[in-house]
Amino acid sequence: MESNESSYKVLPFPRMRQLVRDAGWMGKRKQMMHGFIEVDVTEPRRIIREQAALTGEQFSFSAFVLACIGQAVAQDKSAADWASGRR
Repeated sequence: MESNESSYKVLPFPRMRQLVRDAGWMGKRKQMMHGFIEVDVTEPRRIIREQAALTGEQFSFSAFVLACIGQAVAQDKSAADWASGRR
């Protein structure tokens, strides 16, 4: 089997995947604490439905939640301390 290096691309790791990777890495090192929270998702679901009606595109609520978490982590720079194990 021949290797064709020109068919490969090196791309930066997406920010959203960094969050998932870091959570898994931290989970190996620390004890897990489980909890339940209740969040009213009425407004976000309405926005997603309206956007889908306007554009015809289907949106994933899970992707919306992950994007919100990613934005929150990006805005709070101290969250990077957790990723690097400095806390």
